[in-house]
Amino acid sequence: PVDSSTAEDGEANEEVLRYVGELFRLRTRNIELVGGHKSRDKTILLRLDPDDKREADVLLGILQADIK
Repeated sequence: PVDSSTAEDGEANEEVLRYVGELFRLRTRNIELVGGHKSRDKTILLRLDPDDKREADVLLGILQADIK
């Protein structure tokens, strides 16, 4: 979970990106906050390498595990 007490100077947004990176096993450079910069609700873009099937398989496995 992200600590909402660090909302100064975009720190909370950076923390969200780090958390998502850890959760989905992606580098933060492949994660972009595209909406909700000043809101609790965030829209995040995950960039996957279309030639790296492993990334897609890992992401799909995490999402399917979370749904069950």
